[in-house]
Amino acid sequence: MPHDAAFTRLAAAPDLDPDAPNLSVGFLLRSGWGTFRTNLWLLLGTDFVLTIFVNACQYFMPQAGPNAPLPTQLFLIAASLVFFFLIILLLSGQCLQLLRAVRGRAAFTDLFAAFPKGGRLLLLALLLMLLFSVGLGLFVIPGVILILGLSFAPLIAMESPLGAFRSIRASWRLTAGHKRRLFLYGATSALISLPLYAVLIFLIVLGMRSGLTSRFDLATMQVLASLAAAPLEMILIGGLFTAYEELLKRFRAETATAEGLPAADAPATAAATGAPAETTVGATAGIDDDIID
Repeated sequence: MPHDAAFTRLAAAPDLDPDAPNLSVGFLLRSGWGTFRTNLWLLLGTDFVLTIFVNACQYFMPQAGPNAPLPTQLFLIAASLVFFFLIILLLSGQCLQLLRAVRGRAAFTDLFAAFPKGGRLLLLALLLMLLFSVGLGLFVIPGVILILGLSFAPLIAMESPLGAFRSIRASWRLTAGHKRRLFLYGATSALISLPLYAVLIFLIVLGMRSGLTSRFDLATMQVLASLAAAPLEMILIGGLFTAYEELLKRFRAETATAEGLPAADAPATAAATGAPAETTVGATAGIDDDIID
C-alpha cells in the first residue's frame, strides 16, 4: 500500500502544529452532505443490505432458555461471538466505503474490505471498548478525550500495516491539538441528531403501546428506525471523515516540509468541491507517494 511508510512515520511522530487543517463545523457538514449526495444510491443501498442482514441474523438466531442444555448454551455463545466478529468487520467495511466516498472512489465491495485484517480490527475494537468504558465509567471528561483522540484508529488500521496498538498511537498523534474542534463538531452532530432520534424513539414506544410487541414487530420497527436514521448518520460521519482527510493532508505537508520535499497543496475532497473524482483520488487519499522513502 503506498501510504504504509507515511502511516508508520505518523505512529512515531511528535505532536503536530495544530493550526493548518480546516475543521470548521460548516465545512465538515457541507462536505458530509456533498459526499452523501454524490454517492446517494451506493451508500443507501449498502446500508439497506447491511441493516437487513444484521437484523435478520438477530431475528433468526435461536434463543436459549434458562433450562437449556449446556451444549446448547455454549453453541449459542459461540454463535453470538462469531456474529459479533462479523458485524465488526462489516461495519468497518461500511466506514471504509464512506471514507472512500469522501475521496470520490467508493464501491459496494468496500463493505468486505476489512475481512483481510479481521484479527487486527477485532483486537482494536476490544481495546477501544475497554478504554472508552473505563474512561466514561470512572472519569467522564477523560473518557470523552479518549474517544476524540482515538476515533480514527480503525481507519488507520484498515489503511495501513500498523497493528492495533500503533493505530491507537497514530490516531492520538493525528488528533493532537485538535480535540477541541473535533468535540465541537461531535457536539453539533449530537444536537442535530437529537430531534430525529427523539421522534424515532417516540414512534417505537407508541407502536409498543399500541400492541406491536411481538418479536417480528420489534425487529421490523428496528429496521425501519435504522433506515430512517441512516441518511443523517452518513452525512455527519462523512463530515467526520473529512476531518480525518484534513488532518492527513496536514501531516503530508508538514512531513514533506521537514524532509525538504515539495508540499503541494492537495485539492479539497470531491464531495466538498463538486470536482470529478479523478481530480481528487490520490490527492486526499491519505498521504501521497512524494513523502515516502
